Amino acid sequence: MAITNKLQVKFNYAKIDDSYDFYVVTTVDKYIKSGAFVLDKPLESLRADSIVFDNGRSLFIMFKKGMINRLELVSQIEDEKLSLKQVNSYELKDYILFRLFLFSLNNYDSDEIKFNNITGKFYITSPSWLARNKKSFKALNINVDQNLNITVEATTFTHLSLFNNTNALFDYPRYVFSDKNCSLKRVLRPENNDVYIRKSLYGQKAEIPFFSFYSNKELRNNKVFYLYETLELLSKKFSNLFEFSFDEIEVLKTLGKIRDKDFIENVKEIVTFKDINVINWSNSSEYDDEFKSIVEMFTLGKMAPVTVSKNIVGGSYNLIFLHNKEYYEQNKYNDPYKNFPTNEVIQHITIEDSADKIISDNEAIYETILKEFLIKDDILNKKSISLDDWSEFNFDRDYVFGREKDGVHYFIIVKPNGRFEFYSKKDNLSSFGNPVLDACSDYLTDNKGKEKTVIANSSGDIIVISRTPKYLLPSNEIFMLEKIGRDKESRNKYLEGVIDINLYNDCYSVGIKGSGMNTRIPKAPHLYQIDVINGVNFIEELLDTMAVTFVKYNYFTVMPYPIKYLNEYILMSETKMGK
Repeated sequence: MAITNKLQVKFNYAKIDDSYDFYVVTTVDKYIKSGAFVLDKPLESLRADSIVFDNGRSLFIMFKKGMINRLELVSQIEDEKLSLKQVNSYELKDYILFRLFLFSLNNYDSDEIKFNNITGKFYITSPSWLARNKKSFKALNINVDQNLNITVEATTFTHLSLFNNTNALFDYPRYVFSDKNCSLKRVLRPENNDVYIRKSLYGQKAEIPFFSFYSNKELRNNKVFYLYETLELLSKKFSNLFEFSFDEIEVLKTLGKIRDKDFIENVKEIVTFKDINVINWSNSSEYDDEFKSIVEMFTLGKMAPVTVSKNIVGGSYNLIFLHNKEYYEQNKYNDPYKNFPTNEVIQHITIEDSADKIISDNEAIYETILKEFLIKDDILNKKSISLDDWSEFNFDRDYVFGREKDGVHYFIIVKPNGRFEFYSKKDNLSSFGNPVLDACSDYLTDNKGKEKTVIANSSGDIIVISRTPKYLLPSNEIFMLEKIGRDKESRNKYLEGVIDINLYNDCYSVGIKGSGMNTRIPKAPHLYQIDVINGVNFIEELLDTMAVTFVKYNYFTVMPYPIKYLNEYILMSETKMGK
């Protein structure tokens, strides 16, 4: 059985109400701002055990029994727009009550971690996540959603002095951070700028792996470990008040074999005879070494010439070194992405996402760019899949893959021989003249803006894939091992559902390749829900189309890979429309 992050919770409301008092604060405004003074004041001066803010018109406060009465609390809040009501624990929704107890762990600390309940949110901080210059640090935000799916997300706090325009950050809550014990505290009325805000510098991301067991040190420095540690403390402290456990689901089928082991060699063979034009639009000499490294990696072993220019060359594979879109938007520069010709093969390599990897991990960069060249060439010129032999699936019918984006419906139809065609139209303006396409389009119309992926076959069966907030977890027993085995038995026992491609009753998940036991899982393997719109559920037929690594370097892909072609077509279409 695979373990999900969905919790089953059973509360003893009578015992809870014997131990704690609960208050609900509401506002007459549309919502209580997340940086509002009242969120932190009860913890700061009223000695509340926990504060929970639900991103709406209400916040919830938990006190030890008899610590404060309603009149005292009303007098302390000092806000005419807020009203206060005392409630029993059974009147609270399960996820709110669970959050209150979870966030009440805020006083716990050890040599490794510190728990903080600030602005109605729960953060874990650690000395190992503090930058060397002490100007920024990472933190983990643990929470439960309305369906009791527990989440753990990395975020970054940055010293205010590192931002150029502090006036634009006026509304951000400000915090002081102690590098001695990693405690984080809201500054209710800051007197200076020696503070942090929850925001990363431009181009930087907070990265803490979902799970890693490369070494004993990494085994205890990832999201899953800290999640289990937190829940174990929660259970020990409140076992007499409530119980909880994780949902489990049965795996019906597992695929772990890569079908495209040799794809990169095939790609190199094809691209060897293609003209490549490398363009530097960085507008700065700061990245000259990186650009030189790019040119060199494409020159080695090439039969056809590699040119360097400032302009796009027709008929060539054009590689442009430039900033990402956010850079041009934030700095109010003209966005070059809107002016690319849509009939040429053009691939971008962005400074913010790749500059630090171009020299240190240039093989991954090189191989990724090569396959992106071929995908774009397939779309513009060949109208056939080059990266894989689609005919090997022995499909006896066409498959349709569709998405809606900004009111436009986009589809790709793949034939059994790997040939494909694209179709698009604005929402509800006309008919495709194809009953399967029209039925898929009608569904997208009814679910506009919900990021649904619709898949059909030429027999008229239609399914929809939706990413859910549920994901799979390794067994907590893995943290008790002295040595982690890498055999199939160990994988099945401790990492079921987390690795490989797994089919369940009405959903599937895609994890890292289990064979060989990769030692790092960067992101949680989410469950993807399958809903049948018409006919039967045929997702099992398409599982093998996810067992490829050319969509995401060295990893399986979470959707049937024609979706990659469709997404690229959508981007090209948006460029053509000037978006």
